Amino acid sequence: MASKSFSRRQFLKGLTATSAGALVLSACAAPAAAPAAEAPSESAAQPEAVTIRALWSPGGIDNYMRALIDLYKEQEPNVEFEITVIEQEQKRATEVTIMSNDGAPDFAWINFGSGLTDRLADAGVITPLNDYYEQYGWWDYLPDHLHTHEYNDQIYHFSVASVTVPLMWYNKSLMAQIGMDPPTSMDELYAWADACHANDLEALAMGDRDGWPGFHMYQCLATRTVPLEDYEKILRFDKEEYYMGDYPGFEEAFQVMRDMETERVWAKGVLDMNDDQAKGLLFNGQAVAYESGIWVSGQAREALGEDSSFFMFPQIKDDIPFPLTASYADEYMLSSFSTVKDEVAAFFDFVLSKDGQKIVAKIGGGMPIRTDITVADLEGYADATVGEVTEMFGSGDFPVTDEIVTFWPAELYAMLRNNVQAAIGGQKTPAEIVAEFDELAAKFRAGEA
Repeated sequence: MASKSFSRRQFLKGLTATSAGALVLSACAAPAAAPAAEAPSESAAQPEAVTIRALWSPGGIDNYMRALIDLYKEQEPNVEFEITVIEQEQKRATEVTIMSNDGAPDFAWINFGSGLTDRLADAGVITPLNDYYEQYGWWDYLPDHLHTHEYNDQIYHFSVASVTVPLMWYNKSLMAQIGMDPPTSMDELYAWADACHANDLEALAMGDRDGWPGFHMYQCLATRTVPLEDYEKILRFDKEEYYMGDYPGFEEAFQVMRDMETERVWAKGVLDMNDDQAKGLLFNGQAVAYESGIWVSGQAREALGEDSSFFMFPQIKDDIPFPLTASYADEYMLSSFSTVKDEVAAFFDFVLSKDGQKIVAKIGGGMPIRTDITVADLEGYADATVGEVTEMFGSGDFPVTDEIVTFWPAELYAMLRNNVQAAIGGQKTPAEIVAEFDELAAKFRAGEA
């Protein structure tokens, strides 16, 4: 997109004409008013119509946001929405240009881990939201952990949902068949895998052929082998000189990935199948368990019925209690050019209401971000396991951390994905992997990568 300024109408019109794959859609137009028999009095005057322009990508976000807009317009019929939908990769490549023009949409979906927040904030084209968080009292029920997504002590995102990984989804009938409860220690895990094989079943299915989702499991193991304070030094990836090699638990976690292969915890072919194939092993009754995130809850219930459940991966060291991992993928930024900022904030206050959060859980595939949502709140909207995990986050019984790659440069993320495979397959030693990471991290910190 050209860097010249666009009017509001030019933004929507020009984006359709010049951006391949972009869809500009008007949603939820207000119905035409019936002719009035006589001029209304001033006291009966209708509120002035407001148009909010939004940008996001197709998929679950588009689905639940449209449903929320429909509900919102029932209580605020004077508010109209114009929606622009752009494929995710195209949006990522053009979002800085789009948001840097005075024809920018009023709000747009962004992921904090994309690295765009700081650029947009430094350019002054997105609005800090601290005042709205205080005005609406959102901190009363949003997770304190969300403060990790601040930049220069300002929060720039309306965050409406979260996901967590990994969860060990399992078939309760098959677990009963092997005569064991879900494992709670590594010794129990290895014994459980032996019992699965004794019953001609695979143990824990994971398909990492595409370099995903094995890094979920690595971060899970690292939070059980490295004290949280030290784990987060590597997770944050700032300019301070913290390196994996300084903390033996990171190397140990790679070794556990290898041990789980040699002890046959991973289902056969962990590096030869993809995630869908691994999921199929659980759903088809060939594996007792499968590693994935909360978004699988509905599929698991559909496939397994009342046999669907989950357990948390065992604690590895007695002195390292494991945290829950949160990722806030559904975040939205407010344009500094917007003339309807307060109206946008009011809409997100509705999204963050319990009624709005039920729709997010029902259609979005993740968890409500509110920490006071319960299983009972979500009855009829989402699988009970979504409520169970949400209650775990809201209980205060667990520390909460981010996905290990949230703040990393893309090159380090790619290295982790590749080296998880190398660790499982035994192509590299844990010491070699950690040394590679620290070498590349040093280059980034020195500005040489």
